[in-house]
Amino acid sequence: MNQQTGEIDLFKHRISGFLAGAPYSGKSRTVKEAQRLHPGLVFVETSDALKSCSRSEEAKGYMRKGDIVPFDLVLTALREGVAKLADGQVALFGGFPRDPEQGALAVTLRLPVCHLDTDLATCVARAHARMAEAKAGQADFVRGDREDELDVDVLIRRFGLYAFRTLPALQQCAEAGILRVITGGSEPHERGLQLVRMLGLA
Repeated sequence: MNQQTGEIDLFKHRISGFLAGAPYSGKSRTVKEAQRLHPGLVFVETSDALKSCSRSEEAKGYMRKGDIVPFDLVLTALREGVAKLADGQVALFGGFPRDPEQGALAVTLRLPVCHLDTDLATCVARAHARMAEAKAGQADFVRGDREDELDVDVLIRRFGLYAFRTLPALQQCAEAGILRVITGGSEPHERGLQLVRMLGLA
C-alpha cells in the first residue's frame, strides 16, 4: 500500500474512526442514537460515499453483486468524502474495513475501529424480515440502487464476505490494538453510548 504521507495525515485529521459490522447488525440505529447523544457527530457511510464519488458507476457494479469494492475505488471514495466535509469537521466512516487491505489502512492510520458485534443469527433473521417487508411493499428502503436487498444470492454473498474477509480484517485491527467492540445485543441507547465513548466524545 503506497500511500503518500500527506494523504495519510489528511485521513488522520478528518476521520474520527470507523464503524464495522455484519449486514443488518444495527449500525444505522446505533449511529442515530450516538448522534442524539452527541449532535456534533458526523457520520459518512462508505457505501454512500462510493455511490456519489467520481467513480461511482464502477463501484456500483461491484456493490449490486454484493462484492467488496476494489481498494483503489474505496480510497477514491474516502478521499472525496473527506473533501466534502465542512471546515473543521471530522467524520466517522461506516462500513469499513471490509477486507484485510482496508484493515491494513485502518492500522496505518491508528484510528479506532468500532465493531458492532451482533450475533450473526440475529442479523440473518433481520435480513429475512426486511426482505419480507420489501416484497409486501412495507419497506421504504428498496429503491434505485438498493434493489439488491431483495436478491437472496447477493445477501448470502454479503454475509459470506463478512465472515471470510471482514472478520480477518477486524482481527488485524485487534492485534494492532485499535479494535473496540460494541455489544450488539444491547439496546440502541447503550450501543450509541458505547460508540460515543469509544470515539472519545464522552
